[in-house]
Amino acid sequence: MQYVEQIEPSCDPGMDSSAGTTGADQDGAATYRSYDRAATESALIEAATQLFVRKNPGSVSVREIARVAGVNHGLVHHYFGSKQALVQAVLDHLATRARDSMAAGTAMDEDSPVLTYTRILGRAVLEETDLAPLPGNHPILVQLASLARDVGGLDERSARIRASQGAALAMGWLLFEPLLIQSSGLEDEDPTFLRDQLRVMLAHMAIPVTEDG
Repeated sequence: MQYVEQIEPSCDPGMDSSAGTTGADQDGAATYRSYDRAATESALIEAATQLFVRKNPGSVSVREIARVAGVNHGLVHHYFGSKQALVQAVLDHLATRARDSMAAGTAMDEDSPVLTYTRILGRAVLEETDLAPLPGNHPILVQLASLARDVGGLDERSARIRASQGAALAMGWLLFEPLLIQSSGLEDEDPTFLRDQLRVMLAHMAIPVTEDG
């Protein structure tokens, strides 16, 4: 069901958690917003993603997220229950997009959701945010475990160990890439090339070296 809300300029949008947007345009006229739950949740997730890419989730307020999304800040709690739940929703959404990116072979592109996911996750973890564990179908873990098991011939336990260690390397690089590039004097290198080298290194980690190799 779709709703249409009208908010008079004299009203406080924060008074009604079901209200849809800010109160007035530049001319002082009442504004109208038509939205449904799915569209509003999507707008909030997209706005939060944009902000979390630039700043730590803990430093981003609910009002700021709602302002970027163009909705009432009360809708964050109305639809997600808490800001923390919105952070988790952002990560879950990016994990789905990251799996598609891994399957398409674009995981190391500059605008890849894998990079976005990793950087937001890393910032949230460093803030000691209470997040759900990485899902078993995390794209990096799945790809590395599959490589170790199906190509490297490792048993399931060994494949998971290799995958977790490889994921630590990949996520560490993606999270601290600018700092690592600068600290290593690699400013003249193309970041895409460096990520391709990371991909090769991950493959070597996943596939054990034989005595004949």
